[in-house]
Amino acid sequence: MTPSHVYAKFLASQGLDSVVKTSYLYIMSSRLVNVRLDADRLRKAQTLRARGMALSDVVREAIDERFAALRRSESPPDVRTIVRRIFEQYPDPPDLPSRDYDVYDRRAAGVAILRKLRTFRR
Repeated sequence: MTPSHVYAKFLASQGLDSVVKTSYLYIMSSRLVNVRLDADRLRKAQTLRARGMALSDVVREAIDERFAALRRSESPPDVRTIVRRIFEQYPDPPDLPSRDYDVYDRRAAGVAILRKLRTFRR
């Protein structure tokens, strides 16, 4: 039995657990978190409390949402979808001339890039 449980039993044996109402504090397994709030967030928190929302529920939900987002971001990205979205968002202009090299040949692409860089340096 942990010291907190012993103390809670002692309070109960003395009849003080119902008067002091702290036995729960000594036997609960959750943790208390203190958070500093700026004036704007304090105002928002007070508004939430005034509307009957428990701030502990708000904090728990925020933690769960962030954790779920973290889990989603850890999954491998769908590269094909990302590239497709980039091309949809930034399509080539219709009057763009075709390239004078095979874009799938890395050596040819490297030569073309170096050629382009040399023309900019002059």
